[in-house]
Amino acid sequence: KNQKQVGVYMPTSLGGVIANLAVTLSGKTAVNLNWTASDAARRSAVKQANVKYMLTSRRFLQKTERPDLPVRWLYLEDLLKNLGRVEKFRAVRAALLASPKHLAGGREPTPADTAAIIFSSGTTGTPKGVVLTHANIASNVEAIQAVQQFSNKNSMCAILPLFHAFGYLGLMWWPLLKGIRVAYHPNPLQTGRVIQLIREEKLSALLATPTFLQSYMRKASKEDFESLKIVITGGEKLRPELADAYAEKFGARPMEAYGCTELSPAAIMSLKNSHRAGSAGQPLPGVAVRVVNPETFAPAPDGEEGLMLIKGPNVTRGYLHQPEKTAEVLKDGWYNTGDIARMNPRGFVYITGRLSRFSKIGGEMIPHGAVEEALQHVAETEEPCVAVVGKADETKGEQLAVCCTDTAGDPLALISKLRKLGLPNLWIPRAANFFRVPELPLLATGKLDLKTLNAMVNP
Repeated sequence: KNQKQVGVYMPTSLGGVIANLAVTLSGKTAVNLNWTASDAARRSAVKQANVKYMLTSRRFLQKTERPDLPVRWLYLEDLLKNLGRVEKFRAVRAALLASPKHLAGGREPTPADTAAIIFSSGTTGTPKGVVLTHANIASNVEAIQAVQQFSNKNSMCAILPLFHAFGYLGLMWWPLLKGIRVAYHPNPLQTGRVIQLIREEKLSALLATPTFLQSYMRKASKEDFESLKIVITGGEKLRPELADAYAEKFGARPMEAYGCTELSPAAIMSLKNSHRAGSAGQPLPGVAVRVVNPETFAPAPDGEEGLMLIKGPNVTRGYLHQPEKTAEVLKDGWYNTGDIARMNPRGFVYITGRLSRFSKIGGEMIPHGAVEEALQHVAETEEPCVAVVGKADETKGEQLAVCCTDTAGDPLALISKLRKLGLPNLWIPRAANFFRVPELPLLATGKLDLKTLNAMVNP
């Protein structure tokens, strides 16, 4: 009863949703632990959030090893077995009649209460605990619903992990609060099973990362996705070539949602009826976007690139027990996204890339994402096969390095094609800086594992 934070160690499943609901309805804070993270990252999360109890499933642990954590493990199967008729009757009565105050143990819940602590994926360092309130989550649900009006006539394919903000809000709270039918599948990498689920359940909507979407569209026939009318991607940039290829094959263009854990997670969306090539879309209702000079923070003119700041009811309260890091990204309510972007007078936002994913060479800022897109284009394949990172250089400070799979082809041929595109010389990596990898390392969310890539290039 005295434990405020409760851990959840579950895959994307009905059991995972029930565990999260039980925690929330009891007035406590859910901490969904990333079961694909390293042992050090998991121990760090448990310690930071002071988690003493962890909800899990024996069935789930039959397929994955239980980590060695300083917690008491509570198994859903055991908890259900211990419920007698009297307890079940009381539970049903409480669900139907009890006030929020009663469910929360005598304390009146407020919108400012912490609903969840979601730890960052740790792509570039130690995971940080992002504190999200009930108001953060509720406002984001309403903002998304305002532009993409779902009802009980819609049905979602749920494959993203609940320890990721995109899955936590989009596949749990959005459907729960708006009455949307959901079919859950625990492993997004099982392409055939996901396609089968969409086909057999006649699901109408899919939330996925572009990486997962590309895998599905390669193996799915048009008949498989006949019921799938709405696809929303997030977690990484949706490449125009991928969106075009999907639209050509299935007749509907995927939409893009921009955001991050600190934004609960969505802030910008590109919709079917307001699409602009290369744009991430327009801010969601109630969300403000500002583009500023990265050094002076002075507002940038329309159309000029700068650092993107975001303000709104969806912005996190900060990082758990880390006031210094919170102060670094939050100033006067504005969240520093760390992304470089430009915005036109109609509010369409064009994101160039992460400020941290730029290399400063010869006084010029070189965007890794733009070089990646050019390399992917000249590789002449839809399969992601290149990733650009910075390589330490004693004289210039940094060089561009490329991690590539066999699908990318010969580095010298790629460099020759890049030159024909007319790219500046500084944007073209040296042949010696191409590093062959069997496959691009990915996190469970489908994002590139930048930490691993950087370690490959800078041992």
